Amino acid sequence: MFELINLLETVYRTISADLEAWFEQFPQGLAWNVFSDYCIGDPNKANDTFAFAIVLNHDTQSNIEEYIVAVAPSDIKGSRSSSEGLIKYLSCPVVFSVSKGITRDQATIDCQTWRLAFAPEGHKFARENGFSGSSIHDLVEWLGKKYPLHIKKDPIPGWRRRVKRLRSKGSPHLAVATYVDFLRDTAQFREDLGESCAAAEAEIDRQIDEMRARRRKD
Repeated sequence: MFELINLLETVYRTISADLEAWFEQFPQGLAWNVFSDYCIGDPNKANDTFAFAIVLNHDTQSNIEEYIVAVAPSDIKGSRSSSEGLIKYLSCPVVFSVSKGITRDQATIDCQTWRLAFAPEGHKFARENGFSGSSIHDLVEWLGKKYPLHIKKDPIPGWRRRVKRLRSKGSPHLAVATYVDFLRDTAQFREDLGESCAAAEAEIDRQIDEMRARRRKD
């Protein structure tokens, strides 16, 4: 989720400017539809994906839906490529769309390094190991490459294997001991992950409120 925050902070102004310029071609008072789609945690995919589209209400919902069903791949999330008809629709003048793919390995690293970037141990490590960047994003990226993180890849597959082993334990006491060890070993990472999700949601809400405030002034 901190990868999503990074996306929002680094490209938000560009996307916002492009979106406002795109809106200028239309008269005020038109009706719009906002669509979003997410693919998160699918074990069959290497990346998580966030997609958003703003569509002028240029036809009935049923006609728009019928057209998309006709031109899109039958299993759009299971397909490795899109169709020409769908690409043309998403790039036509009545649609503004943006999407972002995030690897789970990178998200795993980022949710730990963002905490470290604001923590004394992260600052100490940076001072002692030659960090020369000038921004918090530089530090986050540098820590991701240099800091000896305990977890560097998506841990979910390994956790699922642990669950299978846990269920196979013949002794309930041994199973409980294994579970307690797991909670202890992953406590900091699970806390980092929870905080990153909350921070991403807060950043999205902040930017939505900021845009609404600007539009009320206009």
